[in-house]
Amino acid sequence: MLIFHLAIANLKMTLRNRQALFWALAFPLAFVLFFALLGSFAGDSDITILAADGADNDLSRRLLDELDALDGFAVSPRADAAAARAEIESGDADYLLEIPPGFGADGASAPVSLTRSSAGGAAAEAAAGRLLALMDMERAGVSPRLSLAVEIVETEVFDFRAFVLPGIA
Repeated sequence: MLIFHLAIANLKMTLRNRQALFWALAFPLAFVLFFALLGSFAGDSDITILAADGADNDLSRRLLDELDALDGFAVSPRADAAAARAEIESGDADYLLEIPPGFGADGASAPVSLTRSSAGGAAAEAAAGRLLALMDMERAGVSPRLSLAVEIVETEVFDFRAFVLPGIA
């Protein structure tokens, strides 16, 4: 019971001190909101997926179209996979989806490769894996031949939320 009375007394003292309230509550909140607004003008928040389509067939185009149709993803085709990988390493894009030439051919097993920067999350991995599984199930009577190989490329891209927000909290 004594702890309860001490907690109430401490709360009353804090509420009576307006400067303490400002520095403890209002200033950190204003700081976070200010930088969040600055970050909102930086551009869209879509996950950028670079696509190097080596197969260029109906199945590969369907995969890219369905991935681009998902909310939060922007698929950008690239002709050169090596140049696209350089964009991933520099932090200009989040993922690189490489579709091999034999993708979707009958009797062929050609895994799709997804490369992501270390700063990226696993959202595109889950979406692409799910789409591949659904497309594979549609191919009734065929054993599963579509797969996703994930590779992580280390980058040093940090945003506001990565280190300022935990410090304020």
